[in-house]
Amino acid sequence: MTGVELLRRAKRLYPDTLRLVLSGDSELQSITDAINEGAIYKFLAKPWDNVQLRAQLREALALTEIADQNRRLHQELQNANRDLVTLT
Repeated sequence: MTGVELLRRAKRLYPDTLRLVLSGDSELQSITDAINEGAIYKFLAKPWDNVQLRAQLREALALTEIADQNRRLHQELQNANRDLVTLT
């Protein structure tokens, strides 16, 4: 199993995760396909810059936090709507 295949499987099993690839692999078509289908969030090729890598990780963590907050708010809204229905 290649790394790209692993990330495709991870997307199926854990769709809410962000998947980053750090690779020296030059198989660009496979990576491009995986990015286009959403299996990979970001791809950084060797040699990567440590400052850029840290920035990408910060961005990914911020996006994950926003997505988690959106899920919580969505659940709160559903609960509030359910409570309103029971009051009428």
